[in-house]
Amino acid sequence: FVDFNLKLKEDETGEVEVFEFGNMLHTVLELFVKKLSLIDSEESAKEIAGQIFDQLISKPEYSRYLNKSNYPYIFSLVKKEAEKRCKTVYLEFLNSKYKPIGEEVAFGSIPGAKLDAIMLKTDYGDKTISGKIDRVDRWEDYLRIIDYKTGNPHKKIEDESLYAGLNLQLYLYANAFLSKDTKL
Repeated sequence: FVDFNLKLKEDETGEVEVFEFGNMLHTVLELFVKKLSLIDSEESAKEIAGQIFDQLISKPEYSRYLNKSNYPYIFSLVKKEAEKRCKTVYLEFLNSKYKPIGEEVAFGSIPGAKLDAIMLKTDYGDKTISGKIDRVDRWEDYLRIIDYKTGNPHKKIEDESLYAGLNLQLYLYANAFLSKDTKL
C-alpha cells in the first residue's frame, strides 16, 4: 500500500541495502547461465563469473560505492560468493542432462509473461498470483524449476513448511507450468 498507492519510499541512506547483495548474486547467476556454452572448465566458470560481476559493479548504481572505504572489501566477498555459486551451476550442468530453457520466466500479469497467472480460491475471494521464475531447465519431458536463494535453501522446501502455508514459492511456480501445456 505504502509503495504502490501512496508512492512513499524510504530515504536513501547512501549505503547498499542488504537485499541488493542478493540481487547482485541473482543477476550474475542469470547472466552466467546465458554464457554456459562458452565455459569449458571450472577455471573458465570462475573467470566468466568474475567478469560478469566486474561489469555489474561498474554500473552507476554500484560503482558509486567503490569510493567508500569498506565497499571494495564487501564487493570482493560478494564476488567470491558469485564465483563459487557460478562454479556450482557449471558443475551441475556438466553432470546433468538438463539444459536451461528460460531465465526470468514471467507468469501472470507481468509484461512478456509466457505463463498464465496462478488462480487461488481463498476465504477472502479469488486471488491471482504473478511472478518471475529465476530459471527453468528441461530434460526430455521433465522440467526443473530453480529459484536462486541467498538464505538457507533447505528450509525453503520442507514438507512441513508447505503444509503450514509457508515457503510456497516453488510449489506455486510448478503450478504455473501445470496450468497449461507451455512451450518456452
